Amino acid sequence: MAHLYREIAMSQKARSPRSRRPQPPTRPRTPKSPFIPQLQEVEPAAAASQAKQFLTPDVPNILALQHTLGNKAIQRLIANRQGKVQRHWMPGEPEEVQAMPAIQRHWMPGEPEEVQAKRVQREGEEDELQPKPAVGLSRAFGGPGHLQRRAMVQQTINHHLWGNAAATPTIQTWKKGEVSEGTTKGDITLGQHKDVGTKTTGWQTATPTVGPGDKSGFKLGEERTPATFSGPITFNQVELPADGKSVVQGTAKWTPTTRSLKWGFVGNDYGSTVTDTGQIKVGDNTQGNESVKLQVKAEDAADGSAFTTGFITLYDAKFYQAKLDFPKFAAGTYSYPNFTIGLNGKFDLDYQPAANRANVTVKVKFAFPDEDLSKMGLGEMANAIISQVQRQQQFVNQIAAQWSGRYQFKNVREPQTIWSKLNPVDVKVNVTAVQSDQHFTVNLYSKTKGRANVGGGQVHMFAGSDVPKPAFNPGTAQGELLRVRRNTPTPILFANNSADVPGDAAAKLQFLGTYLSRINNPKFEITITGHASATGNKTQNQKLSEQRAQNVAAILTGAGVTQHKLQPSGVGQTGATAEDQWRKVEIASATPVGWQNMQDTTAHEFGHMIGLGDEYLGNDPTQTLATHYDLVAKAFGKDYADQVAKRGDTDYASIMEGGDDVRIQHYVTFWSALAETTQKAALPDPKFGYDDWKFIG
Repeated sequence: MAHLYREIAMSQKARSPRSRRPQPPTRPRTPKSPFIPQLQEVEPAAAASQAKQFLTPDVPNILALQHTLGNKAIQRLIANRQGKVQRHWMPGEPEEVQAMPAIQRHWMPGEPEEVQAKRVQREGEEDELQPKPAVGLSRAFGGPGHLQRRAMVQQTINHHLWGNAAATPTIQTWKKGEVSEGTTKGDITLGQHKDVGTKTTGWQTATPTVGPGDKSGFKLGEERTPATFSGPITFNQVELPADGKSVVQGTAKWTPTTRSLKWGFVGNDYGSTVTDTGQIKVGDNTQGNESVKLQVKAEDAADGSAFTTGFITLYDAKFYQAKLDFPKFAAGTYSYPNFTIGLNGKFDLDYQPAANRANVTVKVKFAFPDEDLSKMGLGEMANAIISQVQRQQQFVNQIAAQWSGRYQFKNVREPQTIWSKLNPVDVKVNVTAVQSDQHFTVNLYSKTKGRANVGGGQVHMFAGSDVPKPAFNPGTAQGELLRVRRNTPTPILFANNSADVPGDAAAKLQFLGTYLSRINNPKFEITITGHASATGNKTQNQKLSEQRAQNVAAILTGAGVTQHKLQPSGVGQTGATAEDQWRKVEIASATPVGWQNMQDTTAHEFGHMIGLGDEYLGNDPTQTLATHYDLVAKAFGKDYADQVAKRGDTDYASIMEGGDDVRIQHYVTFWSALAETTQKAALPDPKFGYDDWKFIG
């Protein structure tokens, strides 16, 4: 900005009679100042009252104080014995100059220091304040070269207007060349200024102004320009848990640094607080959201129009902890060697989150008790060795085919946006031949007959027991049908002219659908027949009966029944009467014609090796629950356990009863091993448990 020098003379002393320029008539002019959005007129008494709030008792006779909205300059009128003198100051003015009760002078930032330091003309130095303006200005500021220039004066007039109607000193604005030797300064009412922007000699009157009187944050000599911010607020941490205790420091950069800041929030603070130094203590309420944006604001304490903001992401505390824990947990491998469960179960479990896989390994040492190679000739020995290798491989392959990859697990820990990345967890079952440190010794007999069994770390597989064969027919088919039928809600009664499945029936259909979805063998044929009563239109009743059947089938399909054949149809009011019981759906089930159960003894005995018990009655009639009943109830609920893990119920095709179907409940020992393996891990916080792992299906 151009250098600016201004003198304002104010005095009540008598003046010598001199010739004066005639004052031209005043004409109104609207100031163009960008720093003063509006001027307010305040009664002199109110102005004096406001002024007294800001000044100390040792400064008497306060006339006015002005606080403009733009440059925030504070003006004071003080009195001395010569008269009333108004003082203004600008940023950087030396304190000793500010204190001078002299003729007012101004300069702008950037004015040479040697000019700023010049003493202004003191009252009393001349009988008249400006008898010889050019000489007076020269004595005060160092010569004509430092006098005001026209553009400078015009800029100042546009930007700075002040005054109070109660004060009547004189004010004169000078520019270089405007005055000469012998010129007399005219009396101008405070609040007026000479129009130096044109060639005219007219005077313009400015509306007297007194500011709102807000003294907060101001002190004498302080710059009154609003703060300018160089960018958004920065933080030493931008992601935090909404735990009600975490603290983060906000930093704002602004000029001039003498300006005071006020800190706060924009919008919802989520229970957070902020100090006057920008230290934020986060709240503990994200209002059910996993994350929210907390907008922090720093503004000029005296001018809220100057501000900057910044954002912090607050996470739900559980979400934040999961966000920290997941990458570390997923990078690890978690092992439980020699996991022991049930009567005979023992295996190793290795969980690899990054691979979405749990490896189950059973280490076996093969033995051939009824084959003594030392007593065989070379040819017989060679054939025996080949046979042993083949039987070993058949044992391994048969178990892998039946047990590996049949079902999956999932992690259900919240927040699922984080932990669902662990899903699904596949299960790979391995039988590994070793020479020592085995979980079991598997005895494969080529000649000896007997009943396969597992106990005490020994597995006995007798001649002929390694090949699946038909067994327990037709009793198994009948038993399977009995289990399905006792869980089938039929008939299902409907309201008049309605195809909506009643709530109690819908719940039973959901359970039936879940039960069927977990059976792979046999494949059931489910016939769903809709009916309608004889009341009403025959065509409409036909459509109504079909819709009833479709709605029942939809519930079963929604429960996961995809491998069984569903056959919905409607018969309308065929054979019906007007009675309510004809508004119904009937469900019938059957096994495919020619189906027979196959017993897989090798896969059954492996079930014992991983900790499962028999699901048939056995020799002890008091043992009505399978040894894995409690785990099944824990994983799927008691109602389901009652259907699948009670001994001596009916024959059915379960691998642990007398068939070859590895069903979902037979993975409960793997599920238990996964839960306990991850429970031992250092992460996450809190640690995983049984409730965090569920079956898919």
